[in-house]
Amino acid sequence: VEGAATEEANPKEDAGFLNILLFVFIALLVLIVIVLILIMSVLTKIINQKDNLSEDEKYLVDQKFDIQAVVTSKAFKFFVGFFFVCFIGKAGLDGLMDLGMQQGYAPKQPIPFSHKVHAGKYKIDCNYCHTGVNRSKSANIPSANICMNCHNAIKTDSPKLRGLFEAVRNNKPIQWVRVHNLPDLAYFNHAQHVKVGGLECKTCHGPIEEMEVVQQYSPLTMGWCINCHRETPVNTEGNGYYDKLVVLHKQTSKDPLKVKDIGGLECSKCHY
Repeated sequence: VEGAATEEANPKEDAGFLNILLFVFIALLVLIVIVLILIMSVLTKIINQKDNLSEDEKYLVDQKFDIQAVVTSKAFKFFVGFFFVCFIGKAGLDGLMDLGMQQGYAPKQPIPFSHKVHAGKYKIDCNYCHTGVNRSKSANIPSANICMNCHNAIKTDSPKLRGLFEAVRNNKPIQWVRVHNLPDLAYFNHAQHVKVGGLECKTCHGPIEEMEVVQQYSPLTMGWCINCHRETPVNTEGNGYYDKLVVLHKQTSKDPLKVKDIGGLECSKCHY
């Protein structure tokens, strides 16, 4: 998939945009109030400079700003009620959208493992440990023998690795806690995205090489996946499989061929 190797998921982008939009709206309202107060002040000064003021003009000049009258006015109550309902509605909608979402989930593991050290400092390729990522639905949680390829000779006396050595000695699997959990009703294939699509691990998993403790970086919701399928172009260069499809696509659209155009939004692609 074109561009996928350099783009990283940013799950907080939409929330940040809404916060900025809300801040701009409030700032605009405050600015309007200030401008209106300045206009009233200027008009009052102009009227004050006139001689032989009419009764209406005298009323305007003598009129004082009454905060109580403003607060008790129907217009003020309407705007306060409107913003309150919008705020409660937005908070409730966000709460409902977060149900079942485990973004930020970082469980404690039976053996402390630092991706920051292994993937970041020592640049160990993800494929070395997660052997199924290019050929299987699952990336695979590394078995103890993969760890022992290095730790047969490295840090053999570390107390943090005691659980690893005991698992190997007793021929028992390490009970790692799964971090990324998709619902059973959704199908996801690592090989399809990594091997065929050309996605990098960080596209979904974030800056894994900076994580001391692995956490779920992306929301992994249906909307998040669909949005990626809508925006990601397909890398068709040098791939004869797409030649006829590209020609047909150019007849109806000036946009590049994207995942959505090859069935990426069909329900049965992920739910069957």
